[in-house]
Amino acid sequence: MKQSILFALFSTLILVSTSLATDDLLVSVLATTDLHGALMPYDYGRGVEVPEIGLVKLASLVKARRRLDPHAILIDVGDTYQGNPMVHLANKDETLVDHPLVSAMNAMAYDVFVPGNHDFDYGLALLKRLKKQARFAFVAANAIDVKTKKPRWESYVIKEVNGVRIGIIGLSSPGIPGWLPKDNWKGLQFDGSIETVSRLMPKLRGQERCDIIVVAFHGGPTNRHNDGDPSINNGYELARKVKGIDLLLLGHTHQVVSAEQVGNTMIMQAGSYSHTLAEVRFRLKPYGDGYRVVRKSGRIFHNGANIPADDEVESLVRSYHEETVALMNTHLATVNKPMALAEAAYKDNELMDLIQQIQLDYTGAQLSVCSVFDPYVTIEGGVTLRHLFKLYPYENDLYAVEMTGKQIKLFLENAARAYKYENGQIGIADKFPLFNLDQLHGLSYRVDPRRPEGQRVLDLKENGRAVSDRKKYTVAMNSYRAGGTGGYDVVRGIPIIKKSDISVRDIIAQWLKKNGHVLVKKDNNWQIQKGAKDRFIPLVK
Repeated sequence: MKQSILFALFSTLILVSTSLATDDLLVSVLATTDLHGALMPYDYGRGVEVPEIGLVKLASLVKARRRLDPHAILIDVGDTYQGNPMVHLANKDETLVDHPLVSAMNAMAYDVFVPGNHDFDYGLALLKRLKKQARFAFVAANAIDVKTKKPRWESYVIKEVNGVRIGIIGLSSPGIPGWLPKDNWKGLQFDGSIETVSRLMPKLRGQERCDIIVVAFHGGPTNRHNDGDPSINNGYELARKVKGIDLLLLGHTHQVVSAEQVGNTMIMQAGSYSHTLAEVRFRLKPYGDGYRVVRKSGRIFHNGANIPADDEVESLVRSYHEETVALMNTHLATVNKPMALAEAAYKDNELMDLIQQIQLDYTGAQLSVCSVFDPYVTIEGGVTLRHLFKLYPYENDLYAVEMTGKQIKLFLENAARAYKYENGQIGIADKFPLFNLDQLHGLSYRVDPRRPEGQRVLDLKENGRAVSDRKKYTVAMNSYRAGGTGGYDVVRGIPIIKKSDISVRDIIAQWLKKNGHVLVKKDNNWQIQKGAKDRFIPLVK
């Protein structure tokens, strides 16, 4: 009965293939990326069902596609084991034998997993534990052990389907050393994508006799989020410079790329948070001792309310989900007034100032910086774990660094690039994510979005006096920002005075539990300069 229902549901999604010639062969590749732990169709931060997400539902789509091609290869391109409370709790529980996300991926018969940068957020010990349970290959050709000079995991895997040999190269993000504390990737170096694939291509085409070469790279097509080194997101360049890649699967930037063609290379990227599943189908003909690709097509399947959860996969994770939902209601503290981040990108905000003060208390620094991660956060009455995971979704550590007044000004000028000004309206630039919009606590300043970039920060002062370029300050900031990400090149290589041994989220939780009742207030230390008729474009609809 269930199979007939599934067939009916998916009949509108299934691409009916034209008849293949008797000597033609079909090879299918399915891909996910940037799942960020989205196993269930549920938002733990808001406590609501979300029908457009859930790996338990994508599992049904995978089964539907494998009814057309039972040998379809399934690849995940990374940033998988971080991003929501359920996987966070599983990651932190070292006694847990069966990690729910690995169990789900095993049940779905994944073939390949490429570790993304966020998969290193919990360190190499977690990756070792996950690999022990996994029945799929960990592949990262550019993650090199500095002692052995060899890849820590497999460089590539070969899958054979009806005599067709498919070589799959995995590439982790080259940006990891700049984003994460060294302890998280100790003993590794991360080579560039172009040099790594160029080195492996002759072997795969020659010695390994591959008919199809797939590269799964945890990087985007271009540097749209200004992650620093442009080689971090250089998918298009990789396809142009390295000939012979049949399929390039991308990730990291959370965008959807559907069947784009660069030369003879097809490029696909399956979005994020289990919203979508990518599929590429190759048609091959015999050629010499092997086969050659004569046609390929790609498409994106979307998750949604009409897609049922797969019973087998859901049964493996349901108890973890229910436990997590209950835990999210854990009370941490009460607050004296309602708080919301809806306008926090445009105005000083009580909740942002609370985070800044907690960071100052922990580090003992003079100043603090923090970004607005999610404008939809609202807190009224009590603060729970649910609020905290939505307020601070990442596994960043907290640093205290040393900066000069001049460096702080340059830092703020980069943050001010986030704003756009058009026809009397002030908004956030299209390619500037909120997690890169940092605000400073401890000095006063104004930002004028109407001025050219690099000249927008005005009246940077300390207690009413202009900040000296040469004066040194200690500044609290998270480990991600301290790596110079998001265009904040000015902090690369600056002195680090202190590092936390727990995450920023845990620091906030401990502070709230210790204080119990919190009197929140804002100091209005910064503001956006605008005309009387100028208006802010709302971030919350």
